[in-house]
Amino acid sequence: VKVVRAAGDLYWCRAMHRAVAEARAGVTVAGRPPTHFLWLNDDTRLRPAALSTLLHTAAERQAALGRPVIVVGTATDPRTGRPSYGGGRLASRWRRTSWRLVPPEAHPQEVEVMDGNVVLLPADVIAQVGNLDAAFEHAMGDYDYALRARRRGVPVWLAPGVLADCANNPRSGFRDPALSLQARWRAAMDRKGLPWRSWLRFTRRHAGLGWPVFFVWPYLRVLWPGPGASRPGG
Repeated sequence: VKVVRAAGDLYWCRAMHRAVAEARAGVTVAGRPPTHFLWLNDDTRLRPAALSTLLHTAAERQAALGRPVIVVGTATDPRTGRPSYGGGRLASRWRRTSWRLVPPEAHPQEVEVMDGNVVLLPADVIAQVGNLDAAFEHAMGDYDYALRARRRGVPVWLAPGVLADCANNPRSGFRDPALSLQARWRAAMDRKGLPWRSWLRFTRRHAGLGWPVFFVWPYLRVLWPGPGASRPGG
């Protein structure tokens, strides 16, 4: 085990970017580079067959498609038993920045985006797609990675069954009508909210020609908060 120490200001995406970079530079197994990398959050508890399921799904899909694939595992919230993190698909074709979790089935399913809680990436995929984009301050880097990978012809597959347990972290309060406008705006600009630099990068890259509308929309909802459950921002 190699522990990489930092100042505590990297948050998820930048910390994972650094970890992957360190691993690619220094990890060998019996003198050979690793064949796979595993993203695993520290609050995500793998179930006993998780790794074998991820590896089997990756091998089976690669054999069927003739190219390496990314495999994401579903985690459920131990308090509710409902899926908390995993793979997602667009909620509708009109909402270019809103995805819904795909419930796991007994067979693999292709998805469009992924939460980075438990993700298996073949080394060939990282060589082709690269590392996470450290421009993202905390969130959105995992969704960005999946979308970039798919543009390069690397599909993302949801492994069968539930592979882990992870509590569903509370969402930022920037849409909470009980908070003052000032408090909602602070929550939106926080790294764990919807910081504008990260959101601008994401929408310009993935929201198509209408990206300015998708960029502005969630900040308008800070002024007029209401119910909604989209990932990551619209």
